[in-house]
Amino acid sequence: MKISLIVPLFNEEQTVGVFYLAVRQDPLLQAYTVEMVFINDGSNDRTAQTAEVVLAKRRDRSSDGYLKRHSASLFYRLST
Repeated sequence: MKISLIVPLFNEEQTVGVFYLAVRQDPLLQAYTVEMVFINDGSNDRTAQTAEVVLAKRRDRSSDGYLKRHSASLFYRLST
């Protein structure tokens, strides 16, 4: 079974990495394919950059390129 998490981010520089790891390491979710979609909702901190660093280590991540055109929003999708 696949679970999709839509995660809006607004000034979550300090928590996006913690959230990502919590989902990846949650024993209840290990039996599922988990897709996380991070959406940066106009943060004025370094949320977008932090999310990119967290996700850069993932080989299965994808971006629709929107961030490059509009730095206020970040759309990432990854399957675990």
